[in-house]
Amino acid sequence: MKKLILVESILVGKFSFQGYIVDKGENMIAYSIFLIDSDVVLVELIADANRDVRLLVNMDAFSYINANKTQDKTLRKLYFSEFYNFIIASEKKASYMIFKKKKLNYIKNSSVIIDIKKIYIND
Repeated sequence: MKKLILVESILVGKFSFQGYIVDKGENMIAYSIFLIDSDVVLVELIADANRDVRLLVNMDAFSYINANKTQDKTLRKLYFSEFYNFIIASEKKASYMIFKKKKLNYIKNSSVIIDIKKIYIND
């Protein structure tokens, strides 16, 4: 995997995230969100063979964030909201930049994101 274009970045609490268009090899392009200074993908939007764009979440990377989160539940709600808005905006940019004429499985409808929210805020 090769990071091609930095699209955007955000600081949420003590974590910084960057969204990149990446070359996955074999003529496959994806939009991936990384923790800054890491080559581990946290969230990825990638087109499958049917031209549907899927959302993938690296649960190991999420577990790291969850283990190092603030103890303040009010701040966790705020941080999750900021991160959620970032990935929604990223989805729109990725849709425009690299997933034209492909069917998106929208992040807003993702049960994985709902589960992550519950774990992050309520744990």
